[in-house]
Amino acid sequence: MNKEFAGMSAGALLLAVGIMAEATLTLVSSAQGSAPNAFRDVKPDYWATPFIQALANKGMVAGYRDGTFKPEKAVDRDEFAAMIRQAFEQKPVRSIPSGSTFKDVPKGYWGAPPIKEAYETGFMDGTRDNKFLPQKPLSRTEALVALMKGLNMSYKPSATAAKATTTPVSTATTTPASTPQRNQRRVRGNPLMFPIASTAMMTPFLQTVSQKPVNAASSPQPAQKAVSTTPAAVVNKPKDKLAAADILKLYYQDADKIPKSSVNDLAAATQANIVVNYPDAKLFNPDKLLNRGAAAAIIHQALVKQGKLEPLPKNVAASQYIVDSSSKNN
Repeated sequence: MNKEFAGMSAGALLLAVGIMAEATLTLVSSAQGSAPNAFRDVKPDYWATPFIQALANKGMVAGYRDGTFKPEKAVDRDEFAAMIRQAFEQKPVRSIPSGSTFKDVPKGYWGAPPIKEAYETGFMDGTRDNKFLPQKPLSRTEALVALMKGLNMSYKPSATAAKATTTPVSTATTTPASTPQRNQRRVRGNPLMFPIASTAMMTPFLQTVSQKPVNAASSPQPAQKAVSTTPAAVVNKPKDKLAAADILKLYYQDADKIPKSSVNDLAAATQANIVVNYPDAKLFNPDKLLNRGAAAAIIHQALVKQGKLEPLPKNVAASQYIVDSSSKNN
């Protein structure tokens, strides 16, 4: 028997062994939580698995206490704020008093810290009546607009125009006196766990146009080539000369459904290869609610743009859903 256990009573010995066993189990569970395929409900063939796994491996997304990620669950505003907090290291551009200034975010609420930071870094705003609406689901449009504002990205039609027109996107008016100590609230090895309680569409891009035979005796006319719904004036114009609205028409069949107030932000996201459209890259679906799998995908792409993550290899199936701004060689 080891010297450490010599002289121990039977009860004390059992207690010591039990404590050691529990510690060992904790270490194993922790290791499993950071290992590949850590989420039991994210299957290898799920479309967003490469995005989710890349973020999980870096401690940039967290699952629920039951070991799931819930990739199809709609993302509420408080959860998106938490995902932003885990993924990005943006500096504050405005200050918020200690605690929460939003009427519907009580002090002590689990999402209060990420909501505070999402506001201070310019990603997310409240309503005019001083509410944050923490449990309101986000649309795809709202999520991408938030990313563009927080990352201070805007659409640049050309290099020349960019130098002349680049202005800060944030509407912040107050700069905090000091930058918060971020390492006090972000520990990559122990990511934020969401509370269990809180926390399509495919249409053809090209239409086949058929021609009716002149008469019954004549042979059928060969099928005409598929035609694009994108206006010729947009297709034939160099991309670096296109306005934001025209860029969207170039890539999305449903560009006319995108809110005008979001056009510049979504054009910027497209230009930066941050947009990920599943199951059809040509359909934006602006009003569709963002789920956690899709949120991981666009956050992944934003981090790729920042140089913090490697892009997905072209031979990975999920890469086909990334809207590649270099794919239109006009």
